[in-house]
Amino acid sequence: MKKSIAIFIFILVFSISNGFAASLPETIGTNFSEPGPWATAKGMSPDDSEVYMPAELGFGQVKHPIIAWANGTFLTPDSYDGLLHHLASYGFVVIASRSRFAGSGEQILEAVTWLIGQANDSESIYFNKLDIDNIGACGHSQGGGGVILAGADQRIKTTVPVEPHAGKSPGYKTAAANQTGSMFIIGGSNDAIVSAEKYILPNIYELTQVPTVFGILKGANHLTPLGDAEGMAWAIVAWFRLQLMGDDALETIFFGENCDLTATGLWKVYEKNTLFQY
Repeated sequence: MKKSIAIFIFILVFSISNGFAASLPETIGTNFSEPGPWATAKGMSPDDSEVYMPAELGFGQVKHPIIAWANGTFLTPDSYDGLLHHLASYGFVVIASRSRFAGSGEQILEAVTWLIGQANDSESIYFNKLDIDNIGACGHSQGGGGVILAGADQRIKTTVPVEPHAGKSPGYKTAAANQTGSMFIIGGSNDAIVSAEKYILPNIYELTQVPTVFGILKGANHLTPLGDAEGMAWAIVAWFRLQLMGDDALETIFFGENCDLTATGLWKVYEKNTLFQY
């Protein structure tokens, strides 16, 4: 008992000193827009990627799920720095390709392969600290198209393509129909580049055969995901916590006719192939 109390006090002091709450808010959902309990840092990475991770990697014997990130056209991880640190603050290790053209999905799978190798390398800082059974992929625009292609790989448990544009990626429709895990697609109602209901709905959402939620954020345009992805970041965190960390209390955010996304009045939600079908 004394040991448990000491660990709790350490977490509390460590978290406060880094400006983060010591535990998740009691009220879930939109509070995920606030930073998570982990201070964050940049970690060891291959030359073509960057790794955003909890500063105290593996503290308390935690194994961190992996999220592979893919950029939009001409962009780099710096363009999404706030969002990627935000994900890391909730306990994820995020490996972000530096590629400005990530539509093939190859960068995502190469990054996943590298981190799995590191998790099994006794000389690596990631050794035995990553949950290699819980891997997700997320990306924006062309990178969102890459996420769809990568999502046909058995290692990818869930995907979050954000305003995905896959028109120039051969095989993306086949990949959309052959995802190996769940999918949370995000669109913007004011996106003039990738129309949520004219492009994403018929070309991606309607093709999927896995549990899929398609959320359209009202007022969001194609640049909304940049920086800290205001209005989208909390939902991305919640989805990955549900799918990769087993935080089942978050099911009501995404599933059911009166899900929390819909209840905010800020999202239009489509849902299919789920246990929560209505």
